[in-house]
Amino acid sequence: MNNATKINLRKLLSMGVDAHWLKIHKNLLDELNNDCREWLDKRVSSGDAIIEKSDQLQQTLVVWLLRYLRERKNELEKLSGIKQRFISDYDRAVEKVEKERIIIDCAAELGASKRQLAADRRALKRWFDRDTILDRCQRRLAMQEQRLAFALERIGVIASLIITKATDSGESSHLVWSKLAIELPLRDLLSHEGDYRVVLATFHALAISIRAFPKGHPEQIIEEPTLRYIYRSALESRQNIWIQTEALEILESLAPESMKIVLIRRLENKQSGDDIFLRRRAVAILIRNLDKHPDLQHLLETLNSDPSPYVRQGFAESLGKIKIADNIERLAKIAKNDSEPAVRAAATLALVRYIENNPSDDVTPVVHILDHQLLKEEDSFVFRAALHSVVMLCHLFSEKGIEKADIHIETLFNATSNAAANRKQIPMRRWAAQAGEKIWLTMTPEAKKVAIFLAPIIIKIRPGSAKSLSRK
Repeated sequence: MNNATKINLRKLLSMGVDAHWLKIHKNLLDELNNDCREWLDKRVSSGDAIIEKSDQLQQTLVVWLLRYLRERKNELEKLSGIKQRFISDYDRAVEKVEKERIIIDCAAELGASKRQLAADRRALKRWFDRDTILDRCQRRLAMQEQRLAFALERIGVIASLIITKATDSGESSHLVWSKLAIELPLRDLLSHEGDYRVVLATFHALAISIRAFPKGHPEQIIEEPTLRYIYRSALESRQNIWIQTEALEILESLAPESMKIVLIRRLENKQSGDDIFLRRRAVAILIRNLDKHPDLQHLLETLNSDPSPYVRQGFAESLGKIKIADNIERLAKIAKNDSEPAVRAAATLALVRYIENNPSDDVTPVVHILDHQLLKEEDSFVFRAALHSVVMLCHLFSEKGIEKADIHIETLFNATSNAAANRKQIPMRRWAAQAGEKIWLTMTPEAKKVAIFLAPIIIKIRPGSAKSLSRK
């Protein structure tokens, strides 16, 4: 295997992994990388594998990772058997000598060297006992499960790369999925009884692989037992919350009609606790698909009255990304009337985002709501969000040449000036004055030109330092 292939192999194994995680778990990645290289070298030298191209390496790597999963699973079963046998033998033993022999035998079975076994025998008189052996078993089980979870994540990422490239080139989705052959091994691990993070990693790998197929893809490529598990997971509020959310994301691309059923049931039948995370994800999915499924519009009113501020905040943020009838009025109502400051702030910012995406719409209602907030809003967080929105909107007006832009900018400038002069709280007056200065720059071409010239210079000046400018 040449150096370029070795570099590509490591890149594939670390793709999509957080840099801090890689630094902490470098030994785990090194172990996986070295094992894979050794296996690939044997396969290439014997002529069983050709990895001259990147897609050949990806496909071969999936084969090796599936083999690695089987090995880790067998090792877990072996360690679980050792642990259960030790517990059974130790509990049946009566004499102290017999119990000590069982402890030492189990230590040897777990892989202790002769030197370590000698130290263990000496430690029997002090601290080495049943709980120590169980702790060793648990640590070895945990390490195998960590390796298993990492390999599962890698399978998902690499499989998604293969699927995306193959479907983009026109290859049959059924053929791609059958060649990968990852569905059955992953489905078997969904019933893992150890650390639940293995199940989460398994489902995540399955999810990102399936989502790599083009949207609206026929669900027949997935086997019926897997589909049932996904559908039940999206509906079952007692399932792990992250599996619920992943399942709902899969249904969005795999089975739109099933997605509609789940959205209606989960958004209308609210649960307590972690259900807020599912509902917030469901809100984003609903908004993304509203143009394709207008019969779901009645859920918007349900979301307005959701008891969770976290969900309502997500609802307001999502509304700013789509164009539907009465959207500005709906956001304005939330910005004015919601009881939670974070939700009002989110709606205020979403109004500007909506105008940014739809500059041809009438902006007068947005100007009026921002004017109202600068005059009436008492919460400092929402007030600052309104000021930020005002500045963004004024920049937008000047850049995109929106109709009556000068009038709207002047209205908002007067609103900030009024807030800077009349607000009771000093911080609010200061923030309003700062926003007014930024709007003034927008209104004054000469000042704006100077500001644009100075911006790249100022950003390089360190705090406490100064820089002289040429008079030219």
